Amino acid sequence: MDNNEKQIIYGKNAVLEALRSDNEIDSLFVQKNASLGAIIDAAKKRGVLIKQVAEEKLTALCGTPKHGGAA
Repeated sequence: MDNNEKQIIYGKNAVLEALRSDNEIDSLFVQKNASLGAIIDAAKKRGVLIKQVAEEKLTALCGTPKHGGAA
């Protein structure tokens, strides 16, 4: 993978593990009204930009409805 190529990680567990790693994370997309306290807290601690989006937009971004509300 090219170093400039961006990857989308989705699913609650995968996103939380990515936030706990040393990998660079550009931004976090969370579904509006989703209960994602631990993920949001981890993103805030790392200074990651958090964007709340509609479920439809998150599904389109991930290419699947199985995103768990976070990408």
